[in-house]
Amino acid sequence: MSELLRGGQYLRVTIPRVETMTNASGEKQYTTYEVQTETNLPDYTDGELKVKRRYNDFLWLYERLKEEYTLTKNRKDPIPPPAKIPGKKALGRFKKSFIEKRRAHLEVWLNELSSHPVWPTLKPFRMFLSEPNMMGVIRY
Repeated sequence: MSELLRGGQYLRVTIPRVETMTNASGEKQYTTYEVQTETNLPDYTDGELKVKRRYNDFLWLYERLKEEYTLTKNRKDPIPPPAKIPGKKALGRFKKSFIEKRRAHLEVWLNELSSHPVWPTLKPFRMFLSEPNMMGVIRY
């Protein structure tokens, strides 16, 4: 979980559950991660948020944050580059051990971002934590 931010403000992000989705014939298709957020930051309309995300949603967030970094890197006070996201894997991605390891790494990654004074205030980060349906935002 993220530490307290300035002035008693906080942003706590956890990924308590994962679910592997299957098609009608029982074939595994993809994994969803339940992202839960508790915050008192004024940029968030709700103090408690719960959304489901696929790995590609995490990649989308990483790419948006890299774009934000690129826009500021030549300024006197640039935003630091975002931490790298855990990698993608084609084979074995539905093994329970891999899913749990990825869940834990994604949770650490989100909390590293959450503890920064700028990342949580940016629109892509807020959308990632609060938008119920990313399909309208992201094109896979």
